[in-house]
Amino acid sequence: MRGKILCVLALVCAASLPGQANDRSASREAVRDYAGLLGLDLVRAFERFGVPAEVSAVRGEEAWQDDVVFRYETGLSLFWYRGRVWQVRFEAGFGGSFTGFSMGARRHLVTAALGEPLHAADDWVLYQFAGDGYPLRLRLFFGEAGLEDAYLYRGDF
Repeated sequence: MRGKILCVLALVCAASLPGQANDRSASREAVRDYAGLLGLDLVRAFERFGVPAEVSAVRGEEAWQDDVVFRYETGLSLFWYRGRVWQVRFEAGFGGSFTGFSMGARRHLVTAALGEPLHAADDWVLYQFAGDGYPLRLRLFFGEAGLEDAYLYRGDF
């Protein structure tokens, strides 16, 4: 199977910062809700998202990591491996909602809501959550304008 299984999630709808443990649990539960996109087949993806605006190939570091990507005008991209979605990317322009944040949210607000990350670097943080039979990892990328990309993926590969 894949060494990496990424799936993206967006944090949209700027709201007040959750400040209690219950709010943090709600944020983590919302992450698990997006995990349902992992494993979608073509039929379910077309039913849910329609025809993509663009279909392209993305070259991985190694040949077995190459992917087909369906990109939608909504800021959502689905990455395919063996007929299943293995990565979902939410980027600037995504209009959905998640945990009370929008693309552009400041890093300190996001990390305060989600808690201590598993790993962190200058421009990204990585979280791990319990999934449905496998760990879920959430990687969030930040730039000068705040949150730019969010990826949610299976952490067992």
